[in-house]
Amino acid sequence: MLRRLLKYELQATARIFLPLYLLLFLMSIVNKIFLSINTESVEIPMAISMTAYISIIVAIIVITLVVTIQRFYKNLLTDEGYLMFTLPTSINAHIASKMLIAMLWNFLSVILSICSVIVLAINPDVIQELGRAWLYMTSILAQQGAGVRFGIIQIIIMLFVSLAAGILKMYASMALGHLVTKHRVAGALGAYFLIGLVEQIVVTVGMTAVAGSGFLERFANWDPMPLANLAFAGINVGCLVLSVIFYFTTKYVLKNKLNLE
Repeated sequence: MLRRLLKYELQATARIFLPLYLLLFLMSIVNKIFLSINTESVEIPMAISMTAYISIIVAIIVITLVVTIQRFYKNLLTDEGYLMFTLPTSINAHIASKMLIAMLWNFLSVILSICSVIVLAINPDVIQELGRAWLYMTSILAQQGAGVRFGIIQIIIMLFVSLAAGILKMYASMALGHLVTKHRVAGALGAYFLIGLVEQIVVTVGMTAVAGSGFLERFANWDPMPLANLAFAGINVGCLVLSVIFYFTTKYVLKNKLNLE
């Protein structure tokens, strides 16, 4: 059933994002043409098209955030929830489908925005420089030990788990805000900022305690790469713990405290 939910969620959101991505690509090509002409006769059209291009990137960022919030809230915490929760599937599948598709569009929005900038900047000289830089980087990585490769893997993992934690934090905030019957939106915003405040307090207290205990002095003679890998591992574990807390908070509210009236 999770596969069906993913398919449904992907189809519902693709109608929003695919036209935006296509428009972004077209505006990148238009601006690239104007930049290649580079004469006074196209200054005004180029300024207009560049403004439109930047506006599209901003719109993609904003819409990605809005859709991430709206799909969860509308489907599960409003009247649509009556239909969604009658489906023969678990709450786990509902949360997972929303989160995975939201992660997909968040990554695509960032990657395609970066690619569109590359399209604008690319030329034969830049291609040659990028080729040299790539060869240099691969040669450096080949000379390094397993520590560097492990660090790169951890950074990639960190991108995924931090994004998952951020999305689940919004889900948990909306679920907790749903408990405030008459002011659910305000409750969700309050829950989000309260969770953020608790996170900051816990991190500050934890770092202060660790610094005062002299624990960090044990790593004074460590090489930078193992130390960085340890820091990456700590961040990943922290994001994973937060993800689990936010996930089960959301699941608990949806399973035991949901009131769609």
